[in-house]
Amino acid sequence: MARQGFHDYARGSVVEARDPRGYAYFWFGLHGIEHTPGHDSDLEAIADGYVSVTPMHLDLTHEPSLAALRAAFPA
Repeated sequence: MARQGFHDYARGSVVEARDPRGYAYFWFGLHGIEHTPGHDSDLEAIADGYVSVTPMHLDLTHEPSLAALRAAFPA
């Protein structure tokens, strides 16, 4: 297991294209992106030829704002 490494997404690209039915879609590419492997990171493990398992969690809720909104707008 390893922690998540850092990618420099500022150098990424977005390509707009059309599918066979004519609908637009966007491809967020990792072409040309440099990353910085770090000690015990998933990027370092992959670069060394290993499989990486990185447990992840994402919750960007700003709890203080949520509490203030609940107080201002009670259900």
